Amino acid sequence: MDVRANNIKHITENESVGLIEAGSHTCRHIRLNEGQNKEILKQEIIQSKSQIEKQLGQSMDTFCYPRVFILPILQFRCDKLLTQLMKA
Repeated sequence: MDVRANNIKHITENESVGLIEAGSHTCRHIRLNEGQNKEILKQEIIQSKSQIEKQLGQSMDTFCYPRVFILPILQFRCDKLLTQLMKA
């Protein structure tokens, strides 16, 4: 079996029984910092979300911040942007 297909199967099985919740973050694991271009953030987040949704065959609303540390003010700004993008 293809490794990717096996991983997708594993994710969907674990999600269906409530062990995990599939989500996305960014395509290239970029830092979500003050100087980041808003259009680049949109592209990274939307592409990641759509690629994973296509592979899993279902929509998702969960976002996981790449790179663990983020300042509270930046998280607030990113959350506002994410709320808009995750509905796209």
